[in-house]
Amino acid sequence: MTTTTIAYKCFTHDLRPPVRGGDPVWPGTLPHTLPPIAVDESSAACAAGWSACALASDAIRIGGLWPDGRPSRLFRVETEAQVFSRGDKLRASTWNIVEEIRADDAIREMSAKAFAERADVMAAEQLAWRVALARPRRDVAAVEAGLSNALAIRGLDWTLRPFESAWTAWDARSRGAWDAMGASAARQELGRLGRHGRQCRQGRQDRLGCMGRHGCQDRLGRLDRLGRQESGRLGRHGRQCRQGRIARPARPLCRSPQLW
Repeated sequence: MTTTTIAYKCFTHDLRPPVRGGDPVWPGTLPHTLPPIAVDESSAACAAGWSACALASDAIRIGGLWPDGRPSRLFRVETEAQVFSRGDKLRASTWNIVEEIRADDAIREMSAKAFAERADVMAAEQLAWRVALARPRRDVAAVEAGLSNALAIRGLDWTLRPFESAWTAWDARSRGAWDAMGASAARQELGRLGRHGRQCRQGRQDRLGCMGRHGCQDRLGRLDRLGRQESGRLGRHGRQCRQGRIARPARPLCRSPQLW
């Protein structure tokens, strides 16, 4: 004779795992049987397998009241598979998600365990927060109309782009700001280097190696304009030394020893 175990399982508002996160577990149709997976039979409290709780209050406590900024959802689940009880959690290879239930009683029971004589007040506040975080007055069309009107008044030719959350919108704004700052800094640097600096950067050569009227023809010698003037000052033998890459003559080029 098979035994059916009844338990409770918590999900986010869009049916994702409330603790580990990830993709939605299923599209929301009921009833739904979770795909069988290997279950860990060890004594570990958290291990492989589908987890649930014998008490609804434990499920809402572990899953959270609003794990992603919106109220979590509580479901009653059943299974005929072998169940391993570990602490306040049950672990099995599969569960059948039967129905969604209201979390009010589970929250009151959880508050009674945690807050004693203040349980009623705390439970009322938690329930009120869940109502508020559900955004009961949320109207996407009204929000878009208000933003479009504000942009038109300010003369801004911007487009509206929806995001899943304020965090993703902020990340996109930050990336755009950094990209704009990087492009501006690059333009300023190119303007500071001038035409010859741009030629050197584009050719992956340094300024001294840049081939042009102001650059040197001998890149290894790095003879820029100052180098040519110096070679002219050194004279014919000095130019031979630089161009031929030989040491300066040991014999002085000038007869006056006072100049050495």
